Amino acid sequence: MKEKTIEESLAIIKDFAKKFGLTFERWGTIGLGRKCVGFSKNNYFISYNPINTHDPERDDFMEFVKYLYDERFFELAPQNADTKSNCLAVMGWGIDSIIELSIWIDKLNELNVSIEKYSNFCNTDFYALRLNH
Repeated sequence: MKEKTIEESLAIIKDFAKKFGLTFERWGTIGLGRKCVGFSKNNYFISYNPINTHDPERDDFMEFVKYLYDERFFELAPQNADTKSNCLAVMGWGIDSIIELSIWIDKLNELNVSIEKYSNFCNTDFYALRLNH
């Protein structure tokens, strides 16, 4: 398999961002300054299998995001994908991270994913990948 160029990778990333109205974060940071390249909307990174911040002792744990969960998103995530908050982002800055992100996007495009808005328990709007069945 031919390795992608940075130009090819950026084109794939920009097409994905345009398709869903996302911002490509080429010099992004997640959490406490962890460098990444990825996608955001309205200043929040896009999630894959969003993490719920409800108290796990409560009965409603995971109820509001359960419908967005799909194990295949974990299987497709590349080696350097963000795993602390499950953001659609590859850790690090630079060419290697951009190429790794574009390969991930290729796989997601094959699954025909969409981006869906959801609200957390504080009614803050976030966005996550959704697998269209």
